[in-house]
Amino acid sequence: MSLARLLIPMLILMLPSVGWSTTLVLSPMFPGNVDRKTITNVHQLIEAELEFAPGLEQVKGLETRPSVLGPNCLQTPTCLGGLARAFGGDLFLGGILTSKDSNYVLDLVLYDANQMKIIRRKNWTVPRDPTELANGITPILAEILTGKNPNEEDTISAVASEFGDDSLEDEEELDFEAGSLVAPVAVTPKKAPVPKPASTTSVNSISFGGSVSDITTEDLAQVQFGAFPTPEPENDDPTVGGTAGGAYGGVVGSVASADPVIDTSLELGTFPATYDTFDGMMDTASGGATPSVSVRAGYASYYKLNFVTVGAEGSYPITQQIHAIAGVESYLVRRTLTSDIQPVGLADNQAGPVMYQWESILPFNFGAVYRLDMGNLTPYGGIDVITAQYFKNTAGADWAVGVRARVGVDVPISSLLSLNINGAMGIWSGPTWAYIEQGVANSGPIPQISAGTTIPF
Repeated sequence: MSLARLLIPMLILMLPSVGWSTTLVLSPMFPGNVDRKTITNVHQLIEAELEFAPGLEQVKGLETRPSVLGPNCLQTPTCLGGLARAFGGDLFLGGILTSKDSNYVLDLVLYDANQMKIIRRKNWTVPRDPTELANGITPILAEILTGKNPNEEDTISAVASEFGDDSLEDEEELDFEAGSLVAPVAVTPKKAPVPKPASTTSVNSISFGGSVSDITTEDLAQVQFGAFPTPEPENDDPTVGGTAGGAYGGVVGSVASADPVIDTSLELGTFPATYDTFDGMMDTASGGATPSVSVRAGYASYYKLNFVTVGAEGSYPITQQIHAIAGVESYLVRRTLTSDIQPVGLADNQAGPVMYQWESILPFNFGAVYRLDMGNLTPYGGIDVITAQYFKNTAGADWAVGVRARVGVDVPISSLLSLNINGAMGIWSGPTWAYIEQGVANSGPIPQISAGTTIPF
């Protein structure tokens, strides 16, 4: 085993970079051009390594990547800060995984919620081989957490010098039969350290796939997760903070102390039901997806009636991909009239100047769409019901009711705004359309195209 590998745990314990943090939220990475299975395997590998990182009391591994966490969010402190607060973390770690030639490129971003800024971002080229990838991930995580590269020769030399450059040579000259090695030295007794309450850590079992490019359970068994050792208890009582079964698993020991100990461990993949920020927008069911409002203007037609449309539509996540939608729009149409309005069918035979009049109806719609997050854009498709009151007199009112297919796409401009393009095609029907305008039937197609902006909450 190399000297660098032996000294990596020692270096990490001596660096004070993350001692002030308690909880780290780890998100699955954004897939640059790799499949979801590879993303899951690498995420589980990083999560397992972080469980042994000193200075982190708790690691919250998200089961799914929040839909807002794309390339734009990864470089926006306000977006990362909202995610860190929503999931109750002091640190937030995410990134992008891409494939390049025979390797992967791992781009990691570490955000500090206490300082409200991105404290470190760097990318590494890592091998595809599962065993080499598992061995190489240790110094990468050490560098992203501490800002120091444990593989640099000058760093290792600096740590080694703390123990004396000639310590190995001196060891060969020791004579163990010559009695005392050095004269007695008076030692000033130091104050005994106060034992700290032990915290328990729950590590979920890791399940990997079985392709050449994926990490398997058998591969993981050959990897020594020794770079982040569990700190030794600061007392001689084996019942305090001890574990049975070794450093990497077993039954958590009980704490023999008069002071109550709060178990801060959290089952990975589960999160609190409510949050202090974002008005609870991110819950377990929605996987981090956010509600939004789209404001659009466009064009629609029904036979010879050409409408200018303006309106708004809200979207609320039922799951990460499925969103309920509801909206209302104003359909404005310019109709040709004559000086003396006559029932339809007689107006064409009337004499007199041509007159125009703007009229409007107010359709509203409700339905559901399926959203597919692709990072730089979010396409969607679905179905909705549309209805509108289009005629009213003293005898009563008539309503048109129909159903439409919906397609569209959101293109992020910033973390708080997206460009939206929307299309709909369907059919609706009303009992008296033919009496409203010549050439208009009671049932027919109602296409629409519109564009505007989408604002997430």
